[in-house]
Amino acid sequence: MKNNLIVILLTSCCFCFSGYSQNSFCSDFSITGSYQDTIDPSTYQVSVEFTAPDSVFVGYTFISAVLDCNGDTIATGSPFWFGQIGQTTQDYPITLIGQPNCSPYTAVFSYMDDMGNIDTCLLLYSTADLVENQQPYPQVSIYPNPASGELFIHGLPEDFDGDMVLLNHLGQVLQKSLFKNNISIESLATGWYVILLSDQEQEYKLKFAKN
Repeated sequence: MKNNLIVILLTSCCFCFSGYSQNSFCSDFSITGSYQDTIDPSTYQVSVEFTAPDSVFVGYTFISAVLDCNGDTIATGSPFWFGQIGQTTQDYPITLIGQPNCSPYTAVFSYMDDMGNIDTCLLLYSTADLVENQQPYPQVSIYPNPASGELFIHGLPEDFDGDMVLLNHLGQVLQKSLFKNNISIESLATGWYVILLSDQEQEYKLKFAKN
């Protein structure tokens, strides 16, 4: 099966199924993008924005499936993150299991609210284009990955001079500094992390695993 990159054009609407509507946050979730994973080319990352206040936390967030306009399942996912905090955008992995036939697509997004209730949101989005074998930042890589001691970043423009932010799996900032090519991660706990690199021209998001 060919690897196709789904580029998100617009989140068109959002619905929620729950018996506990007072705890629902479906209207606060939207899909802002989708791209081929830089670590595993068979996996895609779907970016979900959560616009609730930053004091709000929902647990066990994940995309269980993606459906095409015919209702056929074209991708599946499983619990990956512990949760998501309001005012953050988080990437959720899915694996394609079928060929997309038509849009709009529906992401089945689940989360647990602060009362312990499981809610399911249907997040609809359409595509602007389908591009084969494309990655968000094909020239930039982080290695080794997974790693235990030190990371190296390769492929940035020679004149890149920006900030580097280290985030944990909850989107919390652990460290912020000026960019450098090598990063010590010995003090980090085992798990997934994200490094954000940005200057006045571009922004890069690189995910890595600490083992």
